[in-house]
Amino acid sequence: MEYRDVILSLSAAVILLACTVAGMVALAFSQRGRNWARRVLGRPRRPKTPAKGGAASPVPAAKPLALTRERLTGAVVEGRMMLDPDLKIGDLLLPLGTNRTYLSNFINSNYGTNFRGFINRCRIEELGRLAALPGNKGKNIAELVPQAGFGSYRSYLRARREAAGDAGKSEEAANATGGAAESGAGNFV
Repeated sequence: MEYRDVILSLSAAVILLACTVAGMVALAFSQRGRNWARRVLGRPRRPKTPAKGGAASPVPAAKPLALTRERLTGAVVEGRMMLDPDLKIGDLLLPLGTNRTYLSNFINSNYGTNFRGFINRCRIEELGRLAALPGNKGKNIAELVPQAGFGSYRSYLRARREAAGDAGKSEEAANATGGAAESGAGNFV
């Protein structure tokens, strides 16, 4: 047998093996093949849920911790997550043990704003806290904005406008001249 014949027979064997594996995978994912995959791979069937009025499961399901204002502010404010300018709602899901829809609805109903508005209000309060520190008395508000978690001074101004309505416009003029900001949107959190 020549070297060339060995290579051809090996490549034919590899192609045959690949087709067999592909067929087995296709069969495993087809409706009829699911039972076959369970038998071959040894995966147990999912237990059927009892009908209404039937016996309850012997192992009670773990009850997730309820999402509260204290847990949310603990993760965002005390955990200093609001200082990240790229913070997204998905970043809070794991620490809070919830899903995106539930967290979004919770913020909307409890704080009357969306996630971005909630985070920006927390950042505005942090900016007020930073401005009140004795070491920051002579600093311009634009110098403190990045420390509060805003990506830029413009994003701070936009957040002020959204949080305070028209009152933010008059403060914009005061900040442009170097005046210090007040604590922000009140006791929001």
